[in-house]
Amino acid sequence: TGKKSCKLGSQAFAATYTIPLKEIVNMRTNKLEIEFSADVLYKTSSNTQFVISVNDSAGKNDFWLGKPFKENIKPANTWQKFKSTMSYQPNNNFENLTLKLYFWNDDKTTVWIDNVELKIIRIEHL
Repeated sequence: TGKKSCKLGSQAFAATYTIPLKEIVNMRTNKLEIEFSADVLYKTSSNTQFVISVNDSAGKNDFWLGKPFKENIKPANTWQKFKSTMSYQPNNNFENLTLKLYFWNDDKTTVWIDNVELKIIRIEHL
C-alpha cells in the first residue's frame, strides 16, 4: 500500500471510471448495486467522498450520490479500509446516459487512495 497510490490534494477530482449506461443496463434492470472499497490515508479531517453520478449527453446530472470517507473512517497516521455499497435505480431512458464513479475532494485536503476495487451488480426483474 502506497507504492502506486493516488494523491488527492489541490485537484478536486481523481480516478474517474466512466461507462455508457446502455452497456450495463437493459429494460429489465431494476437496480444497480455498486460495491466499492479502497485503502485510504488522511491525517486531517476531510470531506473527500466516493461519488456515483449519472449524466446525460450534455453533462447534466440525472443522478448524484456521494459517500463521505468520514462516515466510515477517521483521520489517522495509517492506511484504513473504506467500504461502501450504493444503489442506483435506472429509468427506461438510459440510452444517452453515462455512469461515472469518482473521488471528489472538495476541501482539497491531502488524501491518499490505493487498492481501489469496484463491483457493479445488475439486479433485474424476473
